[in-house]
Amino acid sequence: SNLEIGRVVAKDIDYELIRDCDSLVQFLMAAKTQGFLAVDTETTGLNAADADLVGVSMALAPGKACYVPLRHGAVMNDQKQAQAGLDFSEATTSSHPQIPFQLAIDLLRPVFEDPSVLKIGHNLKYDSHVLSWPRNGEINLYPVDDTMCLSYVLDSGRVGSHSLDHLAKYWLDYDTIKFSDICGKGAKQVPFGSLAPEAALNYAAEDADITLRLWRLLKPRLGRERV
Repeated sequence: SNLEIGRVVAKDIDYELIRDCDSLVQFLMAAKTQGFLAVDTETTGLNAADADLVGVSMALAPGKACYVPLRHGAVMNDQKQAQAGLDFSEATTSSHPQIPFQLAIDLLRPVFEDPSVLKIGHNLKYDSHVLSWPRNGEINLYPVDDTMCLSYVLDSGRVGSHSLDHLAKYWLDYDTIKFSDICGKGAKQVPFGSLAPEAALNYAAEDADITLRLWRLLKPRLGRERV
C-alpha cells in the first residue's frame, strides 16, 4: 500500500548535521552514485528574489537526510523583520561551526549542476531561483523533478492542497514539523538563520526526507496512469 512504501518510522530516521567538508563530500558522492537526491533550501524569506540562502538540506533515501548550515548565527538588522533582514557581515555572525559559505557552494555546485544526477524538490522553482543569485552561489539547478508539479498533474482536484505539509498528511499520514514550531509566530517569531544549526536540523532535513518519500510514491504513477 502507499502507506507501506512511504510510512515514516522513527527508528528509520537518520538526520545528519553536516559541518565539515569530508561529510559533505561523502553525502554528495552517494548522491552521484545513485543518480538522484532530494534538495531543499532554507532561506531568510518567502520571496525568492531577495531571500538569502541560510542552509541546504538533502535526502538520499527515506530517513537518510542531512542539513548543511551555511549562514547560521547572522543577527537581525534594525528592521526586526522575522523572515528577512539578516546581516551576514562577518562581524555579526556568531561562531556556529559550519563550512565556509563559498567552500560549501564549490562542493555542492558540481552535483547540483550534474546532468546525470536528478534533483528532486517540492516547489523547486523557488529553490532554483534562490540558488541562481550570485549572493547564493549562482548555481543552475539541473535536471529537476518537482513533487508539487507531480501532485498537481496526478491529483488536481483530488487532494485539496499540493503543499508539502498537506501531502505528507494525505499520503504518509505524517505530521510535519512546522516553521512556527521552531521559529515561533507573530511578534515573537525569530528568523531561521538565528537558530542554532542543531535546532534547525530536524525541521530542515525532514523537508528533504518527506519530498523524497512523496517522489517515490508519485513518480511511478505517472507511467501507470499514463498522465
